[in-house]
Amino acid sequence: VLQMHDSSDGGLSSRDSILISSNAVPLAVSSPANKRAVVTLANSVADTATSVEVECPPGTLQDGGVCTTCRLGFGKKPLDSVCSVCPKGTYSDVDDATSACSACPGGKTTPGVGSKSSSDCRSLDQFCKVPAATLQTQLIPTSGSDVFYNSDIRVVCSPGYALEENSPDVFPCSDEAVAPICYRKCDVSMFDTDMMDELNYAPILTIGSYLRHDQHINLTCSEGYESADKRSYDVFRCVGNKGPDDAVMDISPCTDIPPNAALIVGLVLGFLIIILVLVLLWCMLKGNRKQEQQRREIRTEQSASTKL
Repeated sequence: VLQMHDSSDGGLSSRDSILISSNAVPLAVSSPANKRAVVTLANSVADTATSVEVECPPGTLQDGGVCTTCRLGFGKKPLDSVCSVCPKGTYSDVDDATSACSACPGGKTTPGVGSKSSSDCRSLDQFCKVPAATLQTQLIPTSGSDVFYNSDIRVVCSPGYALEENSPDVFPCSDEAVAPICYRKCDVSMFDTDMMDELNYAPILTIGSYLRHDQHINLTCSEGYESADKRSYDVFRCVGNKGPDDAVMDISPCTDIPPNAALIVGLVLGFLIIILVLVLLWCMLKGNRKQEQQRREIRTEQSASTKL
């Protein structure tokens, strides 16, 4: 192993790069500023390179062949050579590879791992517990986690499930918070043109492939048909199950529009009135004829008396 060290007295400087020949195989030596000294053996035949770690400057450590510092929220344990995330109840607000995570003072704790500031240290009564997730529901952060009050909790439903209509997928954490429910979605892709025609409905236009729980859809009856409520359309509701069973959306077919009863009654009454009028006219005509006949008989008798 060849070791090279940064030097300011004529040795390899932090910005030098030299090329050494060894058995006709070039050796490139570089030393990036404040990072590391690396000897790279270049294989001109296989076009590959092998890096040999040399030494990382103070305040850094080697991580995957690179001299680096621990990020905020990470610290280095005394006997470890890598950075580790600060566990719950600790924090790290410095960016170096020598400091360990600092413990929260006074019995305080942090909401989780990887805290980057002492301001994350709070007393237990200042934390909100993420509520239990319902069936087919995942919460982020996970159920049981400690978060600050009013922190956003995101809801993720399992595939094939969705929150009910108009239900937000984010809610604030509080002592009264209850995780929303993910329901099985109603598949409406099955209601193609042929099925809608069989049910005497007009085709469904651009409503998507599914409906959420408690989402409604208006279906228009075909011409000459009506719904059970005597309307030209009907409204159906998606009822999503919480378990693995399919959601329910029962669609009743439209039926033929029956003849208008009021129109029939009106026609019958009109016909009866016409008959009554005709009967009255016939009676009046008959009565006039009888009176005319009686007048003729009286005139005949009067004429006979005059002749006598």
